[in-house]
Amino acid sequence: MKKLKPVLVFSLLLVFIIIGSAFSVQVCAQTLHCQIVSDPYGSIWLATEKGAINISRNGKVTVYNKSKGLAEDLVTQIVIGPDGSKWFVHSGVIRSGGGLMIVAYGVSQLKKDGTIKIFSYDKGLPSSMVYGITFDKDNTVWLATNEGAVNLRVGGKIKVFTVKDGLPDSDVRYIYVDNKGIRWFSTSKGTARMGLDGKVSVVYK
Repeated sequence: MKKLKPVLVFSLLLVFIIIGSAFSVQVCAQTLHCQIVSDPYGSIWLATEKGAINISRNGKVTVYNKSKGLAEDLVTQIVIGPDGSKWFVHSGVIRSGGGLMIVAYGVSQLKKDGTIKIFSYDKGLPSSMVYGITFDKDNTVWLATNEGAVNLRVGGKIKVFTVKDGLPDSDVRYIYVDNKGIRWFSTSKGTARMGLDGKVSVVYK
């Protein structure tokens, strides 16, 4: 586990044990696949403890792991971006040695040109614990983290929304963008929305 604030470890572990894979937190058993998705090109992607496995339409198998440039071997979620890029989440809870272990390594982006970019605490995120990835109507990326809602803007700029910006809590478990472009933030202490004007308001607490 990297750069996860120690004071949060016990409380996070307690929550994960109780709710399991709720709020998009992925619980994986080692040696098993965490997720299976397909991309627009007909390829199958497997999220595993040994990396992101790509199986092309003709059966060719390609493994993307730490040695190939990812933040970590363990991949708990794979999200296909609107532009065809692949996003790999390296955070969640895994079953290990009869118990549960929290891992927090951020996310990796496999761009269409084959290059890989890492987003983590060391690379400017408020935390490496990423619960999930959502895309805005303009294709910008949102990361739900335990230290705020992170907007990865065009050009690599990072904007973090927390309680200081009006959220009920900075522990953002899930982000949803509706068909009108309204952003919805599910946190550990309630739900908020962000209008098209960028203003945040609490709708349920």
